[in-house]
Amino acid sequence: MDVNHYFDEVIATLLSLDRKLITQILEKLSVILKEGNTLFVAGNGGSGATASHFVNDMVKGFSLKHQLPISVVSLSDNTPTLTAIANDLSFEEVFSFQLSGLARAGDALLVISGSGNSENLVRAVKRAKELSLQTFGLLGFDGGKLLHECEYSMHVDSYNMQIVEDIHGMFGHLLLKHN
Repeated sequence: MDVNHYFDEVIATLLSLDRKLITQILEKLSVILKEGNTLFVAGNGGSGATASHFVNDMVKGFSLKHQLPISVVSLSDNTPTLTAIANDLSFEEVFSFQLSGLARAGDALLVISGSGNSENLVRAVKRAKELSLQTFGLLGFDGGKLLHECEYSMHVDSYNMQIVEDIHGMFGHLLLKHN
């Protein structure tokens, strides 16, 4: 794939996004953060890295912009906790188990997944619902199982993982600029 083709595919994919829905998601997340609730974020692999970057942007950028402390936590970042849960329970429980101990009423969960089918994320969303958290997804491919599990999703309709990840990475920047 040459540079022009890649750029053309990114642009076409961006233009296909539901901007009204994205704006609605941005509004809902802004309220959660401004009201002092915690937003938990989770993803695997590259999506885990996107979760970490998102947390960085929110904790520093959103906090400074609004002059208020906010609580955003990546469930993907604590390696000892992840490996202990994976070893003693299962990898499928690494996020849902953490939510069970950390989440409170009014909090929310944002999952990031290229395929939308990662079992540990599906279980985390189900646990979040049991705990009455709002659920959000940044999804790719056909949206997978998470498209129907999350209350709100920004679905990047592409099977090119790099383009999906590029656009997911923009979401935190959108939230910073939206407010």
